[in-house]
Amino acid sequence: MKSLFALSGRQAFALALLFGILITLAGLGVRELESGDETRVAGISAEMYLEGDYLIPRLNGEPFLEYPPLYYWCAAASYACFGIDDRAAKLPSALAALGCGLIVYLFARRLRLPPWCALGCCVMLMTSAQFFGNSRKCMVDMLLAFCILLAVFAFYLWTEAGTIRRKVLFLLLFAAAAAGGVMTKGLIGLVLPVAVLGCWLVGRDCFARRFSFPSYAALGAGTLLALAAVSVWYWRLYAAGGADMLHTVLVVNNFGRFSGSQGDHSEPFYYYLIKMPSLFWPWLPLVPFAVWHAVKRVRRDGDAGMLLVLSFLFVPLLLLTAASGKRIVYLLPLYAPCALLCGVLLTELPEKVRRFLTRYGGRPAVWRTAVVLLCITAAVFIAISEGWSFCYPLLAAAFLLAAWFSPRSVRRVWLTGAAWALFFVAIDTASAPFLNRENSLRPMFEVCRAMERSGRETVLLSAPERTRGAAYFYLRRNVREIRRDETPSADAVLITRSKSGRAEGKPFADHHWLIP
Repeated sequence: MKSLFALSGRQAFALALLFGILITLAGLGVRELESGDETRVAGISAEMYLEGDYLIPRLNGEPFLEYPPLYYWCAAASYACFGIDDRAAKLPSALAALGCGLIVYLFARRLRLPPWCALGCCVMLMTSAQFFGNSRKCMVDMLLAFCILLAVFAFYLWTEAGTIRRKVLFLLLFAAAAAGGVMTKGLIGLVLPVAVLGCWLVGRDCFARRFSFPSYAALGAGTLLALAAVSVWYWRLYAAGGADMLHTVLVVNNFGRFSGSQGDHSEPFYYYLIKMPSLFWPWLPLVPFAVWHAVKRVRRDGDAGMLLVLSFLFVPLLLLTAASGKRIVYLLPLYAPCALLCGVLLTELPEKVRRFLTRYGGRPAVWRTAVVLLCITAAVFIAISEGWSFCYPLLAAAFLLAAWFSPRSVRRVWLTGAAWALFFVAIDTASAPFLNRENSLRPMFEVCRAMERSGRETVLLSAPERTRGAAYFYLRRNVREIRRDETPSADAVLITRSKSGRAEGKPFADHHWLIP
């Protein structure tokens, strides 16, 4: 009989893999695409797949160069395997989230944390509310977070590699991950990991009072390799669309967003501080203590691993705070270092406390009941303030924490973790009809398809990007658009989005109106 503290590395990794698969993949397609970023990304991916143009992303026939095409390529590959539906559109995000969880586990083990603690890092990451919510959405941000995490981890492995062959392998992995980040969301995918690693190398050398030229040279070489890889797509784009298209991709949608010249998502510098209570919940209260503990370890021991994790947290936070455009989803890359810091904090539990938990944690009336009730209570409050989808990770955490305090066999831990993950997904599935009714545009386009069978034409009236993407995703074709000052044909069925309301139309989700 082994307690959770006695898990081997293979057992802990297998448990992390099982939990990650259940959390990210089970019930993935039950909740339909939400009107917004999801419908736009899904529509662009569907158009790329059906039209066969994998070079230039298009939205209802027009070039859409806000993001490079890596996520669209992944979604198109998913469509080719499983057909064009909600599940296939979300699959790249789900797999990226699963990859993040496993990398965090491996990262924690490289930081010499015990297996049970590395498993805890993985669980904390994947049960945090914002991370879980975005793992099941058709958006590019989770794939970006995966690429950034992989790039940082790969370079850390390079610093610890003992042979030339392994160093070359990890450097190529770093370059591939950084290139993937650029091809997912622009230069930010390269700037963030390079800034993190550059600051880490400087700090590490300052503590060690030496200058490690090979590390800087390797970082520079990996950066050049990444730029060389992505330049192929940029060159092809320039050949196909000219200098204007290249200017839109490189200047407008990179530097313009950082400086705020576009005006998209402009927020004050303290925006993230205000939104912080909703981030990394329910584990956020541990983060300040974990940061303080990591800082003390770095100052006392010069711990290079802890310094890297701290750099991974604060350098991107400062860069993203300095940027004019701000959204909560931009902070997804920071959840991994938060989980790692909290995991390190767990290892510092006094031995007497750990023995106490191991001895008395199996008594349901003492610890498991209290933890479960606490998590469920917190879930209710989060559901009231943030929405029901944010409370489900807490319910999963309740089970896992109850198992954490239980000195039962490894088999019992496996069964408990799997049961709670399935229960968690079941709750999310049960709520899907209510959320679909509020956010999905599928019913509106089903009405449009029925009208088209009688000879009517679907026309978009000054429709935003979300509507144009949904039109292609659900109708599988480009839809004609007109301006508000244009006169539609007599047989047209108009689709528009207006928050002010239209008495002559039929309302649908997200302020959409169908005007027969």
